[in-house]
Amino acid sequence: MKTIEDVIRAANRGFSKHWFSHDSMKFFNSRVYDDVYPDRSGGAYFITSEQRETYEPRLFSLRHCRADGNVSTVGEFQQYKTKEKAMEAASVMVEEFDWQNTVPTWVILEYAKYKPEGSVITGWKATPKGGKLYSVDGKGIEHVRQYIKK
Repeated sequence: MKTIEDVIRAANRGFSKHWFSHDSMKFFNSRVYDDVYPDRSGGAYFITSEQRETYEPRLFSLRHCRADGNVSTVGEFQQYKTKEKAMEAASVMVEEFDWQNTVPTWVILEYAKYKPEGSVITGWKATPKGGKLYSVDGKGIEHVRQYIKK
């Protein structure tokens, strides 16, 4: 995903069909910005702003759209006071995110739900986008990837 149009198309055909609908945008008084920060998994980070009441300040949120179209908030809703701070956070997520040892939260929860016999995963620590896995042999992420492929 390289443009906000790509993000909207992915969301509309994926899990977040109503995320960009006129009614949703109007209800939250949302604005979507053109700045898109592609990640290495085929998804992208983007920025929105919302203003609850006209007398309240407009605040900014960092969002992520996965390749399958699932849109989520990264961090807290309306976490940033300026668009520039949200852009800075998006850059950090793209540049510094530990892709080798981190798995999205939904993957870990799915794995935990159907934890195979003899699993080596001993726990995980939350990170901004998912969780860092800990295992007896230090290869926790490989075991989860193998499990998901089954």
